[in-house]
Amino acid sequence: MDKKKIFITGGTGFLGSAVLKYLVKNNYEIMATMRTETDMFRFKTFSDEVKWINTDDENYKKQIIAFEPTIIFHAAWSGVTSSDRNDWSKQIQNFQLLADILDIANNVKLEKILVLGSQSEYGNVHTRVNENHPTDAREAYAVSKNAMQNIIEKYCNQYNIEWYWLRVFSVFGPGETKNWFIPWVIVNQLKNNDTNLTLCEQQYDYLYISDFVKMIIQIINATKSASGIYNICSGNSTILKTIVEYIKQCIGSSAKINYGAIPYRPNQSMQITGDNSKYNINFGRVDLTEFEHAMNLTISYYKEQYLSDNNMGL
Repeated sequence: MDKKKIFITGGTGFLGSAVLKYLVKNNYEIMATMRTETDMFRFKTFSDEVKWINTDDENYKKQIIAFEPTIIFHAAWSGVTSSDRNDWSKQIQNFQLLADILDIANNVKLEKILVLGSQSEYGNVHTRVNENHPTDAREAYAVSKNAMQNIIEKYCNQYNIEWYWLRVFSVFGPGETKNWFIPWVIVNQLKNNDTNLTLCEQQYDYLYISDFVKMIIQIINATKSASGIYNICSGNSTILKTIVEYIKQCIGSSAKINYGAIPYRPNQSMQITGDNSKYNINFGRVDLTEFEHAMNLTISYYKEQYLSDNNMGL
């Protein structure tokens, strides 16, 4: 049986790299994008097993077309940090890569495309949301995601390509960038730094990275067409203060957590929980990692990194 040929954008990021690693280990043929300045730290052990394409090369699209992918997993996005989410110029730049992807799709026999959307498309919510919940994008980031979803849907329907717009909720685990909430709290506790936070009453839907990968792989391998929008989430919410206190307890830090030192943002969403029933019906329920076990694995990862950095004098 021929290997599936999959083209991946954003394969060097937290989410894309986790999927890419699984695909490489399971005998898929992968071509993935990178840039000249990309930090390849997540691929020290098997970088040579991926066909890397530098998007700074003006002929990069021709190389991808020659690869003849049948599946595209589009995980790349510029401007995901909070400081960039209302930068309209930066968000709109993402559409140039989309234009390139559609040009590639026009020149290969593409069967399906998976694109990462965001829970932020639902706007300021305080409840459990399914895919029928109205979108209410308020930031340039979420507005751009909504616009791209519409383009993907119309394009794929026109050319009879399976499409999956995946609204990703909060994902955590080893490999996440250290300035995101969970690794940031872990590193501060490892350093024994006093930490200023909000009251941390928010309830958010956290999905462990390996479970995220399982959900993506089931869509990639699905043999029936079930195009549409899907929530990628655990279906459960956890209070942020519970997470912070668990991290503090596991590390044994004596640092002080100053709850309430930072005010909530205006119109702060206090509960964001995804309903993944539609996903479960179409692709099957994923056996989720027990939350405390996932947290222990995550803490261990960053503790090992922290100790390694300190031993190097960093």
